[in-house]
Amino acid sequence: MTDTTLLFRRRFLKQMTAAGLACGVGTLGIAGQAVAAQSHGDETGGRSYEWFTPEYEKLFMEVSDILTGCSDLDTSLVPVFIENIADKKSLRELLTRFKALPLPRNLERLKPLLCQCHLMAVAKVITQLWYTGTVQITAAENKLYPFAAYRPVSGTAYLEGIAWDAMRAHPQGQCGNGEYGYWSAPPACANS
Repeated sequence: MTDTTLLFRRRFLKQMTAAGLACGVGTLGIAGQAVAAQSHGDETGGRSYEWFTPEYEKLFMEVSDILTGCSDLDTSLVPVFIENIADKKSLRELLTRFKALPLPRNLERLKPLLCQCHLMAVAKVITQLWYTGTVQITAAENKLYPFAAYRPVSGTAYLEGIAWDAMRAHPQGQCGNGEYGYWSAPPACANS
């Protein structure tokens, strides 16, 4: 990787981590907000992403690997993430154009696509989902979450967000060293 690539990735990840960890602290103008859980799909009420085939899932994982810098992402989170990306049209365009890139597909080759605002917005949402498991709250969801700017897309996605490992921390409400109440007993080494 070139120095420019590393600086771009570092700046991008730093901004996304800061954005995601600001959950509930204010609003950050990240486009591609999630749709309300009750209103997924198109105007006919059906899923609006039947196009999301296993081939597109593989491309989504490849793009995610590049954007996050992680190659061991949990594929079981992909359906939840796709469900919560509001701008499916731009997501499809990003993946289709990414597929057309020459091999090896990497950050250097992905960067020109990200110069387009709508594709960068989707890339930010994808990165935020992997790092924090959250999406920006829509106007429709504002009644459900009046004091928050972001909401978790699932408990698993939130708990397994990459940001926690990057910070060497654990999510609020999850014990870092064991079961709930682990701190009330002496450490195992103290008993021996």
